[in-house]
Amino acid sequence: MPERRLRLFLAFWPDNRQRAQLTDSLRGILDAGGFRAVPSENLHVTIVFVGSIARTALAELITAVGSVAQQPLTSPICLTFDRIEYWSKADVLCATAPPSDVASRLAARWKSQLASCGFSPDEKPFRPHVTLGRKVTRPIRASRIAPVRWCFREAVLVASTTGAAGSSYSTLQRWSLCGEHAENT
Repeated sequence: MPERRLRLFLAFWPDNRQRAQLTDSLRGILDAGGFRAVPSENLHVTIVFVGSIARTALAELITAVGSVAQQPLTSPICLTFDRIEYWSKADVLCATAPPSDVASRLAARWKSQLASCGFSPDEKPFRPHVTLGRKVTRPIRASRIAPVRWCFREAVLVASTTGAAGSSYSTLQRWSLCGEHAENT
């Protein structure tokens, strides 16, 4: 019997107020359709896509991520989403934010740590975005939107399961980025 695998990613996970703030500001675009909308509860910012790992490697991965998270930041990571873009290669509609040096360095440290432990995270540079829609049938031009600022004091490890209705996400672990304790979920 094949070993069960987990499809994982590290993310900044907004709260309900933050998600509502973004979706309310984009109501006209989101209501126009032409794509499969990502459910509001699934909106997030992927920091590192870890990929598929053996379930037996989960504890090692959590330890590796935690070793980087133990180096606290002096303030929360804040991202200001101010553009909407269509990414043709992935066929997705995204809200994007200008690069964050702090978030980019954190993502790079996690990728390096995971790779040194034998994992194979996606090596693409961190690009702050929130995927709003998939399978876009009417691409839109990139344009400015009313800025929406999200600030994060923690990062989460998320398992993704794909089904007929789309992706389902489960938070497996949380890490404080500003010096508080980590939390299992």
